[in-house]
Amino acid sequence: YQMEKRYFHKDGHIIWALLSVSLVRDEDHRPAYFISQIADITDRKAAEEALVESLKEKDLLLKEVHHRVKNNLMVVSSILNLQSGMIRDERAKELLEDCRRRVQVMSLIHSKLYRSADLARVNFREYGQELLADISQSYSIHAANIALTVDIDDVQLNVDTAIPLGLILNELYSNSAKYAFPDGRDGAVTISLKRTGGNIRFTVKDNGKGFPDNMDFASTETLGMQLVVSLVEQLDGTVGMSREGGTEFTITFPCE
Repeated sequence: YQMEKRYFHKDGHIIWALLSVSLVRDEDHRPAYFISQIADITDRKAAEEALVESLKEKDLLLKEVHHRVKNNLMVVSSILNLQSGMIRDERAKELLEDCRRRVQVMSLIHSKLYRSADLARVNFREYGQELLADISQSYSIHAANIALTVDIDDVQLNVDTAIPLGLILNELYSNSAKYAFPDGRDGAVTISLKRTGGNIRFTVKDNGKGFPDNMDFASTETLGMQLVVSLVEQLDGTVGMSREGGTEFTITFPCE
């Protein structure tokens, strides 16, 4: 067996030692005696303790960074909200609100990382559900008659993947809430994220009035769809759209 032990030096300080003991048997295979070895591992233990302390300090620093980024993004969100209240033009006010919500999407990521034990990855199921609740609250008038179905696998995504995917989710679900069901008509939206082999398949589908036939989503001039296309490229993924029974966007990108 092996075990680490502490010994007191005759001068009073502590020495760490690795004690290794082996049993030696005689020619009749009966236990004869033990051989013990003691190795001084004081320097190694000191290096390990220094490494642990260094990692703790880095974790605290990363938490502080996420906390400050989140706070700064919330300040930006508040400024946009105040500015929106001073604008009378409804279209301009709507554009500012869209920008504010995009800032909140990024802020929510850093808020979850600050509270998480893993400072590099986000549970996208939890993040997506919280994000969808925020979007539904923002569009309370539009989303009141929308039945939302969410089927997201329990996957951990790094920050570089979670932020663009969260922004894509915000854009696609917001578009469905705002435009797919005019005049308060009832409808349904289904959101799915599945890991398939080495890829992730993300879909947002509604049974609304459908994407305009004369419009190509990949070349539209609206900022929201331009963001979706750009963010999918950032994920090294592909995006496709179906108009059958409403509108369905399917995005596939590689897992980390």
